[in-house]
Amino acid sequence: MGSMIGIRRYLTAALLAAALLQTPLPLQFVGEAAPPATVSHAFYSVSHGGKTAVLIEILRRTQAKSVIVFTRTKHRAKSLARDLAAGGCRAVSLQGNLSQRERERALDGFRSGRFGVLVATDIAARGIDVATVSHVINYDAPATAAAYTHRVGRTGRATRTGEALTLVTADDVALVKTLERVLGKRLERRQLGGHDERGSRRSGNAAA
Repeated sequence: MGSMIGIRRYLTAALLAAALLQTPLPLQFVGEAAPPATVSHAFYSVSHGGKTAVLIEILRRTQAKSVIVFTRTKHRAKSLARDLAAGGCRAVSLQGNLSQRERERALDGFRSGRFGVLVATDIAARGIDVATVSHVINYDAPATAAAYTHRVGRTGRATRTGEALTLVTADDVALVKTLERVLGKRLERRQLGGHDERGSRRSGNAAA
């Protein structure tokens, strides 16, 4: 008798798993509020190798004074902040390899405006509360819709407007579709005149 009950439970679980695979549940903002209405959203289509050049150009054109740039790894956050600083940006990284004193120096410098760009990982950025952040830029697209809304919630605060920009590669198509479905609208696609999707300069007239 006990073995028959066990077989029925196994078959029920197997049938449920098969049904979920055939009809996957849509990804939602589980446990998270939707991004604030004060935040606008846009995507830039890039290749992996062109991300840094495109980011530098975005920073140059927006002339934003308080930007958080998100990467997926602490090593990339450190190297990207170094590359941005070499390119003339007042950038600093916030990642897991920093000591508590270095972390405080980075945050204090960002709050005071000494650093205009804070390059951070999701884990290191927990607890950041800077009301004046004008832009959040996803150098690496987040893995989930919930992570996206958590990142971009750091701008558009205290009745201010904010802008969330995401560099998307061919690997991020599924996330883009999910975000648009959850937000209920098609998000803006942008191109940088004078740059192609690889981030290199183009000759001749660029498309608007």
